[in-house]
Amino acid sequence: MNIINTQQLSYDLFERMRANRIVMNYFGALSFGMAQHLIDDIYDSLLNTSLERIMIKKIYSTFIEGVENVVKYAYYKEQNRNYGVVNVSETIDGNYVVGVGNMVQQSQKNELLQEINKLKDKTIDELKLDYRNFLKEAGENEELTNGLGFLKMAIDCDNNIQFNFMKLEEYVDFFLVEITINK
Repeated sequence: MNIINTQQLSYDLFERMRANRIVMNYFGALSFGMAQHLIDDIYDSLLNTSLERIMIKKIYSTFIEGVENVVKYAYYKEQNRNYGVVNVSETIDGNYVVGVGNMVQQSQKNELLQEINKLKDKTIDELKLDYRNFLKEAGENEELTNGLGFLKMAIDCDNNIQFNFMKLEEYVDFFLVEITINK
Protein backbone atom coordinates (compact mmCIF):
# COMPACT_ATOMS: atom_id res chain seq x y z
CA MET A 1 0.00 0.00 0.00
CA ASN A 2 1.37 3.40 -0.99
CA ILE A 3 1.15 6.17 1.55
CA ILE A 4 0.64 9.55 -0.02
CA ASN A 5 2.49 12.45 1.51
CA THR A 6 -0.29 15.02 1.13
CA GLN A 7 1.99 17.88 2.16
CA GLN A 8 4.45 17.08 -0.62
CA LEU A 9 1.67 16.42 -3.11
CA SER A 10 0.05 19.78 -2.29
CA TYR A 11 3.36 21.62 -2.50
CA ASP A 12 4.27 19.94 -5.83
CA LEU A 13 0.88 20.87 -7.26
CA PHE A 14 1.27 24.45 -6.03
CA GLU A 15 4.73 24.74 -7.64
CA ARG A 16 3.51 23.31 -10.95
CA MET A 17 0.58 25.72 -11.02
CA ARG A 18 2.79 28.66 -10.12
CA ALA A 19 5.36 27.74 -12.79
CA ASN A 20 2.58 27.44 -15.37
CA ARG A 21 1.09 30.81 -14.41
CA ILE A 22 -2.21 29.45 -13.12
CA VAL A 23 -4.45 32.34 -12.11
CA MET A 24 -7.22 30.08 -10.78
CA ASN A 25 -7.80 26.35 -10.64
CA TYR A 26 -10.78 24.60 -9.11
CA PHE A 27 -11.93 20.99 -9.15
CA GLY A 28 -14.93 19.71 -7.31
CA ALA A 29 -18.61 20.24 -6.76
CA LEU A 30 -20.08 23.22 -8.56
CA SER A 31 -23.41 24.47 -7.29
CA PHE A 32 -24.76 27.87 -8.29
CA GLY A 33 -23.46 29.26 -4.99
CA MET A 34 -19.94 27.91 -5.52
CA ALA A 35 -20.00 29.13 -9.13
CA GLN A 36 -20.85 32.63 -7.92
CA HIS A 37 -17.97 32.48 -5.43
CA LEU A 38 -15.52 31.46 -8.18
CA ILE A 39 -16.87 34.14 -10.52
CA ASP A 40 -16.37 36.80 -7.82
CA ASP A 41 -12.85 35.51 -7.10
CA ILE A 42 -11.69 35.54 -10.73
CA TYR A 43 -13.07 39.06 -11.17
CA ASP A 44 -11.17 40.30 -8.10
CA SER A 45 -8.01 38.54 -9.29
CA LEU A 46 -8.26 40.07 -12.76
CA LEU A 47 -8.85 43.57 -11.38
CA ASN A 48 -5.55 43.28 -9.51
CA THR A 49 -3.59 42.86 -12.74
CA SER A 50 -2.31 45.35 -15.25
CA LEU A 51 -4.56 43.92 -17.97
CA GLU A 52 -6.57 46.25 -20.16
CA ARG A 53 -10.26 46.48 -19.31
CA ILE A 54 -11.35 44.77 -22.55
CA MET A 55 -9.11 41.78 -21.81
CA ILE A 56 -10.52 41.50 -18.29
CA LYS A 57 -14.07 41.59 -19.67
CA LYS A 58 -13.34 38.84 -22.20
CA ILE A 59 -11.70 36.53 -19.66
CA TYR A 60 -14.43 37.21 -17.11
CA SER A 61 -17.27 36.67 -19.59
CA THR A 62 -15.72 33.46 -20.90
CA PHE A 63 -15.17 32.19 -17.36
CA ILE A 64 -18.81 32.84 -16.46
CA GLU A 65 -20.12 31.01 -19.53
CA GLY A 66 -17.81 28.06 -18.91
CA VAL A 67 -18.72 27.70 -15.23
CA GLU A 68 -22.43 27.99 -16.03
CA ASN A 69 -22.12 25.20 -18.59
CA VAL A 70 -20.56 22.91 -15.97
CA VAL A 71 -23.24 23.77 -13.40
CA LYS A 72 -26.10 23.21 -15.86
CA TYR A 73 -24.95 20.29 -17.96
CA ALA A 74 -22.49 18.06 -16.11
CA TYR A 75 -23.49 14.41 -16.04
CA TYR A 76 -21.95 13.41 -12.72
CA LYS A 77 -23.87 14.70 -9.72
CA GLU A 78 -23.48 14.12 -6.04
CA GLN A 79 -25.81 15.70 -3.49
CA ASN A 80 -27.43 17.72 -6.29
CA ARG A 81 -24.11 19.30 -7.31
CA ASN A 82 -22.32 18.91 -10.60
CA TYR A 83 -18.61 18.13 -10.66
CA GLY A 84 -16.13 19.77 -12.94
CA VAL A 85 -12.88 21.63 -13.30
CA VAL A 86 -12.29 25.29 -14.15
CA ASN A 87 -8.92 26.82 -14.81
CA VAL A 88 -7.57 30.19 -15.89
CA SER A 89 -3.91 30.47 -16.83
CA GLU A 90 -1.61 32.93 -18.52
CA THR A 91 0.64 31.74 -21.33
CA ILE A 92 4.26 32.82 -21.68
CA ASP A 93 3.29 35.29 -24.42
CA GLY A 94 0.62 36.96 -22.26
CA ASN A 95 -2.48 35.29 -23.65
CA TYR A 96 -5.04 33.75 -21.30
CA VAL A 97 -6.55 30.29 -21.46
CA VAL A 98 -9.85 29.48 -19.79
CA GLY A 99 -10.36 25.75 -19.45
CA VAL A 100 -13.53 24.05 -18.28
CA GLY A 101 -14.26 20.37 -18.10
CA ASN A 102 -16.93 18.05 -16.86
CA MET A 103 -18.33 14.59 -17.38
CA VAL A 104 -21.04 14.22 -19.99
CA GLN A 105 -23.07 11.30 -21.22
CA GLN A 106 -21.87 10.04 -24.56
CA SER A 107 -25.40 10.62 -25.83
CA GLN A 108 -24.77 14.37 -25.28
CA LYS A 109 -21.58 14.28 -27.36
CA ASN A 110 -23.26 14.73 -30.76
CA GLU A 111 -25.29 17.70 -29.53
CA LEU A 112 -22.17 19.36 -28.11
CA LEU A 113 -20.21 18.67 -31.30
CA GLN A 114 -23.03 20.14 -33.35
CA GLU A 115 -23.05 23.34 -31.26
CA ILE A 116 -19.28 23.81 -31.47
CA ASN A 117 -18.95 22.84 -35.13
CA LYS A 118 -21.61 25.42 -36.09
CA LEU A 119 -19.15 28.07 -34.89
CA LYS A 120 -15.87 26.60 -36.12
CA ASP A 121 -15.40 28.26 -39.50
CA LYS A 122 -17.22 31.54 -38.87
CA THR A 123 -15.68 34.98 -38.80
CA ILE A 124 -16.12 37.25 -35.80
CA ASP A 125 -18.61 39.38 -37.74
CA GLU A 126 -20.67 36.28 -38.58
CA LEU A 127 -20.57 35.19 -34.93
CA LYS A 128 -21.72 38.62 -33.74
CA LEU A 129 -24.60 38.57 -36.23
CA ASP A 130 -25.56 35.06 -35.08
CA TYR A 131 -25.46 36.30 -31.47
CA ARG A 132 -27.79 39.22 -32.18
CA ASN A 133 -30.17 36.98 -34.13
CA PHE A 134 -30.04 34.35 -31.38
CA LEU A 135 -31.04 36.92 -28.75
CA LYS A 136 -33.91 38.21 -30.91
CA GLU A 137 -35.28 34.71 -31.53
CA ALA A 138 -34.87 33.44 -27.98
CA GLY A 139 -36.40 36.46 -26.29
CA GLU A 140 -37.33 35.46 -22.77
CA ASN A 141 -37.64 31.74 -23.56
CA GLU A 142 -34.69 30.20 -21.66
CA GLU A 143 -35.13 26.84 -23.41
CA LEU A 144 -34.06 28.49 -26.66
CA THR A 145 -30.76 29.75 -25.22
CA ASN A 146 -28.90 26.42 -25.45
CA GLY A 147 -25.70 27.13 -27.37
CA LEU A 148 -25.64 30.82 -26.50
CA GLY A 149 -22.73 30.29 -24.09
CA PHE A 150 -20.52 28.72 -26.76
CA LEU A 151 -21.41 31.52 -29.14
CA LYS A 152 -20.48 34.19 -26.57
CA MET A 153 -17.20 32.43 -25.77
CA ALA A 154 -16.36 32.17 -29.49
CA ILE A 155 -16.84 35.94 -29.87
CA ASP A 156 -14.71 36.73 -26.79
CA CYS A 157 -11.79 34.59 -27.99
CA ASP A 158 -11.93 35.38 -31.72
CA ASN A 159 -13.16 31.82 -32.25
CA ASN A 160 -10.07 30.24 -30.71
CA ILE A 161 -11.78 27.27 -29.04
CA GLN A 162 -10.29 23.81 -28.65
CA PHE A 163 -12.26 20.88 -27.28
CA ASN A 164 -11.76 17.23 -26.58
CA PHE A 165 -13.80 14.25 -25.44
CA MET A 166 -12.01 11.57 -23.42
CA LYS A 167 -13.79 8.31 -22.70
CA LEU A 168 -14.05 7.59 -18.97
CA GLU A 169 -16.62 4.84 -18.71
CA GLU A 170 -18.89 2.93 -21.05
CA TYR A 171 -21.40 5.78 -21.44
CA VAL A 172 -19.49 8.72 -19.99
CA ASP A 173 -16.90 11.08 -21.50
CA PHE A 174 -14.87 13.87 -19.99
CA PHE A 175 -15.55 17.00 -22.05
CA LEU A 176 -12.79 19.61 -21.96
CA VAL A 177 -13.05 23.04 -23.59
CA GLU A 178 -10.08 25.42 -23.78
CA ILE A 179 -10.66 28.98 -24.86
CA THR A 180 -7.60 31.11 -25.67
CA ILE A 181 -7.99 34.87 -25.42
CA ASN A 182 -5.18 36.67 -27.20
CA LYS A 183 -3.70 39.77 -25.68
